[in-house]
Amino acid sequence: MSNETAIMLAPSPGAPGDFLATVTPEGGRNAHADGEDLPFEITLDNYTREVWGNASVAGDVNVPWKTIHLRSIDGRNKLPGE
Repeated sequence: MSNETAIMLAPSPGAPGDFLATVTPEGGRNAHADGEDLPFEITLDNYTREVWGNASVAGDVNVPWKTIHLRSIDGRNKLPGE
C-alpha cells in the first residue's frame, strides 16, 4: 500500500482546487514524522512564501511543526526539483 497524496491548488480560500501534483514522502511510506499517513488530497488555498508567514519566525514557539519531504510521482513535472 502506498501513501500517495494529490496536491490541489485553489486561487482563493474556499474556491475549488485544480490538480497540481501527486506526491509521496521522500524515502518511503513511513519516512515522515510519527509514521502518520498523509490524507488522500490536500488543497492549498491560503499560503504565502513571505517570511512573515512562518510561525517560528513570527515568534510563536507553541506551534508544533512537523517536517516532511515530498517528491512528485506523477511524471507531469509541475513541481521544481523533479
